[in-house]
Amino acid sequence: MKYIFPYIQLMRPANIITSITNVGSGFIASYCFLENMPILNYSDLIFLSLSTIGLYGGGIVFNDFYDSSIDAVERPYRPIPSGAVPKLHAGILGSFLFIVGLLAALKVSLLGFFISLVICSLCFLYNTSTKHNKYLAGITLALCRGLNLLLGTTSISSGLFILWPMAFIPFGLTIAISLNSQGEVQGGNKLKLVRSIWFYLLTIITFLIVLKTYNSNFKNSILFLGLYIGINFFYLDNAFNNPLPINIQKVVKWGVLSFIIMDASIIASFSNFYYGLLALCLLPISIILSKFFTVT
Repeated sequence: MKYIFPYIQLMRPANIITSITNVGSGFIASYCFLENMPILNYSDLIFLSLSTIGLYGGGIVFNDFYDSSIDAVERPYRPIPSGAVPKLHAGILGSFLFIVGLLAALKVSLLGFFISLVICSLCFLYNTSTKHNKYLAGITLALCRGLNLLLGTTSISSGLFILWPMAFIPFGLTIAISLNSQGEVQGGNKLKLVRSIWFYLLTIITFLIVLKTYNSNFKNSILFLGLYIGINFFYLDNAFNNPLPINIQKVVKWGVLSFIIMDASIIASFSNFYYGLLALCLLPISIILSKFFTVT
């Protein structure tokens, strides 16, 4: 277990759960809106979940792979710079995860395979290039999140073409997280925190517009939206009053975990409150995992 732990740590399992609910929200939305949810194809849901585990896990592993020299200075405790995971092994693990993600998506549909291929390409683009651009970094990650949500719609052939506006829901939150993550090591500044608030709000506005577009039930999502707002603004306020690295890290951590809450909101709005609550049950699991494995 001592040998395996650093490899699991590289994949950041707490984060991966957020990608599963991401896919799940697209999956449930497509079946509820297009099929009126008669029978869910659980086989497709399993393969799409496996696909996003591979894609997200691979992207995270390659993030540390390409950042190993920077982490050696800023975060020497990470698996690669600490020597717990040889860089070559990390590259092999990341490649394996991407292959699993691609093949699992192909098992569901050719369109899903194409989307997963684009996500892989965007991951490499981010890790090798756009990560170091303060404008393009957040946009690249937002595209990955949006496409990941749409990956969930590919179980139904027409899902992507009808539900594509849903891809914009995670954009604001992803960009806000990317913006705040720039202050994780040296601390943040209040101007960036204020800017990020607009992106948190953009997520809610986009969500409401999408609900209106598809005539979904907003009432089912009120509890989840309240939780999303309460958690994020609590940590934002704390960081604004004291922008130390530890407080910025908490903002980023809870921003990532709140994807689960936002996905629960989507699921509840398109289906019913109880399906949203079922998705939200993954949040405590992710929180527990975050105690053992880093999120940021």
